Amino acid sequence: MQIALTEPQEDFIRQAVSEGRYASEAQIVTLGLRMVEEHDRKLADLRAMIAESLADDKVYTPEEMDQFFAEQDSELTAQGFTE
Repeated sequence: MQIALTEPQEDFIRQAVSEGRYASEAQIVTLGLRMVEEHDRKLADLRAMIAESLADDKVYTPEEMDQFFAEQDSELTAQGFTE
Protein backbone atom coordinates (compact mmCIF):
# COMPACT_ATOMS: atom_id res chain seq x y z
CA MET A 1 0.00 0.00 0.00
CA GLN A 2 1.23 3.44 -0.82
CA ILE A 3 0.02 6.57 0.90
CA ALA A 4 0.32 10.07 -0.52
CA LEU A 5 1.08 12.83 1.96
CA THR A 6 1.09 16.55 1.45
CA GLU A 7 4.37 18.41 1.85
CA PRO A 8 3.27 19.93 5.20
CA GLN A 9 2.37 16.45 6.47
CA GLU A 10 5.76 15.11 5.43
CA ASP A 11 7.47 18.08 7.08
CA PHE A 12 5.53 17.49 10.29
CA ILE A 13 6.51 13.83 10.36
CA ARG A 14 10.18 14.52 9.64
CA GLN A 15 10.32 17.23 12.31
CA ALA A 16 8.57 15.06 14.92
CA VAL A 17 11.06 12.24 14.36
CA SER A 18 14.10 14.54 14.25
CA GLU A 19 13.02 16.17 17.53
CA GLY A 20 12.81 12.73 19.11
CA ARG A 21 9.09 12.89 19.84
CA TYR A 22 8.66 9.67 17.88
CA ALA A 23 11.09 6.91 17.03
CA SER A 24 10.18 6.64 13.35
CA GLU A 25 7.78 7.63 10.62
CA ALA A 26 6.16 4.21 10.96
CA GLN A 27 5.45 4.85 14.64
CA ILE A 28 3.61 8.07 13.76
CA VAL A 29 1.50 6.30 11.14
CA THR A 30 0.76 3.43 13.55
CA LEU A 31 -0.29 5.85 16.30
CA GLY A 32 -2.45 7.77 13.84
CA LEU A 33 -4.22 4.59 12.77
CA ARG A 34 -4.79 3.62 16.39
CA MET A 35 -6.32 7.02 17.02
CA VAL A 36 -8.69 6.57 14.06
CA GLU A 37 -9.64 3.09 15.30
CA GLU A 38 -10.28 4.46 18.79
CA HIS A 39 -12.31 7.33 17.38
CA ASP A 40 -14.45 4.88 15.42
CA ARG A 41 -14.92 2.71 18.51
CA LYS A 42 -15.95 5.69 20.63
CA LEU A 43 -18.36 6.84 17.94
CA ALA A 44 -19.90 3.35 17.75
CA ASP A 45 -20.23 3.29 21.55
CA LEU A 46 -21.92 6.68 21.53
CA ARG A 47 -24.29 5.64 18.75
CA ALA A 48 -25.15 2.46 20.68
CA MET A 49 -25.80 4.52 23.79
CA ILE A 50 -28.09 6.84 21.85
CA ALA A 51 -29.93 3.92 20.22
CA GLU A 52 -30.37 2.25 23.61
CA SER A 53 -31.66 5.47 25.09
CA LEU A 54 -34.17 5.92 22.28
CA ALA A 55 -35.31 2.30 22.42
CA ASP A 56 -35.72 2.23 26.20
CA ASP A 57 -36.94 5.79 26.56
CA LYS A 58 -34.04 6.19 29.00
CA VAL A 59 -32.71 9.69 29.28
CA TYR A 60 -29.05 10.03 30.18
CA THR A 61 -28.23 12.91 32.43
CA PRO A 62 -25.45 15.32 31.51
CA GLU A 63 -23.47 13.82 34.40
CA GLU A 64 -23.82 10.30 32.94
CA MET A 65 -22.69 11.56 29.55
CA ASP A 66 -19.76 13.41 31.14
CA GLN A 67 -18.80 10.25 33.01
CA PHE A 68 -18.95 8.21 29.78
CA PHE A 69 -16.66 10.65 27.97
CA ALA A 70 -14.31 10.93 30.96
CA GLU A 71 -13.94 7.15 30.99
CA GLN A 72 -13.18 7.16 27.27
CA ASP A 73 -10.60 9.91 27.73
CA SER A 74 -8.99 8.01 30.62
CA GLU A 75 -8.70 4.92 28.46
CA LEU A 76 -6.99 6.90 25.71
CA THR A 77 -4.60 8.53 28.18
CA ALA A 78 -3.74 5.12 29.67
CA GLN A 79 -2.92 3.93 26.14
CA GLY A 80 -0.54 6.83 25.65
CA PHE A 81 -2.76 9.06 23.54
CA THR A 82 -2.55 12.71 24.51
CA GLU A 83 -3.76 15.90 22.95
